[in-house]
Amino acid sequence: MSLWVFVVRRLLFSVVVLLFVSIVTFVVVQVLPGDAILIKFQNPDMGLSPAQIADMRAAYGADVPVWQQYLHTLGNFLRGDLGYSIQAGVPVTELLSSNFPPTLRLALMGFALAAVVAVALAFLSSLLHFGWLKNALQALPSLFISIPTFWLGIALIQFFSFHLRWIPVINPGEWVGLILPVITLAVPISAPLAQILIRSIDQVQTQPFVAVARAKGASRSGVLWRHATLSLTSRMRLTKTSSSVGCTFVTLKASVGSERQ
Repeated sequence: MSLWVFVVRRLLFSVVVLLFVSIVTFVVVQVLPGDAILIKFQNPDMGLSPAQIADMRAAYGADVPVWQQYLHTLGNFLRGDLGYSIQAGVPVTELLSSNFPPTLRLALMGFALAAVVAVALAFLSSLLHFGWLKNALQALPSLFISIPTFWLGIALIQFFSFHLRWIPVINPGEWVGLILPVITLAVPISAPLAQILIRSIDQVQTQPFVAVARAKGASRSGVLWRHATLSLTSRMRLTKTSSSVGCTFVTLKASVGSERQ
């Protein structure tokens, strides 16, 4: 099978998966109790009559059958029209354009710090000769991944902002205000990356070229940094490590966007 056939098949499969996910998501949203339009416009403070509320439902296309709503939504999406936000009252594209740059910046900074922490944990656990300290470092990823993100954020604010008073809570500045959110995002994300790197380093250290380099007099740290790192980098390009890193970043980006809203 040629490369082009493989790429086309994967693309077609991706389209089918996306279509199936969109149908399931739309159905789940529809079967959930509550009506966003009624919740928004039936507020007595707004003073809208039932006829006006019915007009609003018609304007949003909520008065037609569900299958027509889905086809209408899918057609608008294919044309680049994401509709209007009932809560904000503005087009969704405007919300995305205004929130995407800061969300991407926060996600990139969190992912960069997570990568640094993961690499540090992986290499330190491989270099240290003390068994108890090595076991403690290798146990940190399991601890990090089990910490709830919301609890970690509150704990960091309590310690650094209220106890030490290093980072102000009100008007902290553009970059200072990113310190605690970046740490909050990086800690749980660094856990799976560190676990993957530790396993990969252990596998590389069992390769024959590592034994040959050690036999020639190279130190353990030198072999790890020079030879094992190059082999590990080449493996990451084609193995599941790169896929795991990509999935982790996408998950981080989605979680940051949902938390900002």
